[in-house]
Amino acid sequence: MGSTRSTAGSANAARSPRDVTRESRTATLMENIMTGGEVSKKREAELQKAANYGRGVKFVEASPTVKGLTQKDGKPVYRTGVTAQDFTGRITANEPTLRELGGDIVRGLVGGQAPDPGYTGEFSKYTPKPQPVKGLIPTVINAAISGSLSPIGAIMKGVSSSGFFSYGDSKDSGSTAATTPSTESTTEFAEAEQKRKARLAQIQGAAMTEASRKFITATNRTFGGGK
Repeated sequence: MGSTRSTAGSANAARSPRDVTRESRTATLMENIMTGGEVSKKREAELQKAANYGRGVKFVEASPTVKGLTQKDGKPVYRTGVTAQDFTGRITANEPTLRELGGDIVRGLVGGQAPDPGYTGEFSKYTPKPQPVKGLIPTVINAAISGSLSPIGAIMKGVSSSGFFSYGDSKDSGSTAATTPSTESTTEFAEAEQKRKARLAQIQGAAMTEASRKFITATNRTFGGGK
């Protein structure tokens, strides 16, 4: 038993301050989540996305106001483009090292799974594990092979669906569907256009006076050799 404790103590001593800080942040966040009651689906997705980076998670407090600035009446100055996250904060992954950043980029392009940070505290039982992510390149290739998207559309869909370059930030993304006019609406438009042209011809014909008609007739006879 003495050797086991000695080994555990050596392992903790060998950890870098960065790893200790990351685990502490993850533990604090997970303990708050476990004691705070039910978590929304959006928060669960945000937590999982942050955990997929494999370096622990943290909570970033946010404020919709500009720090240090107030109006004349003492009221705070709000930033432009404020969203709900600016009031509630967000869950993100811990800051990456240069090596980890390179791994993020590779997984964002070709897919893969980040290593598990290996936390062992009680909180680790409830902390999501990194899940495999589908990179941009496989997404584009699959879309191109299936023929469901044009090359540009496939790339845009791949960037959106891979979602691996936002470092844990969660934003809602809507889908847009291309619409084409129905055959029925096209036919109705053509019929309406024909009626409009016919009515215009009637109005133009009615506007021509009898004198104008005689003048045109006389002109045709003169130059056409008629009597």
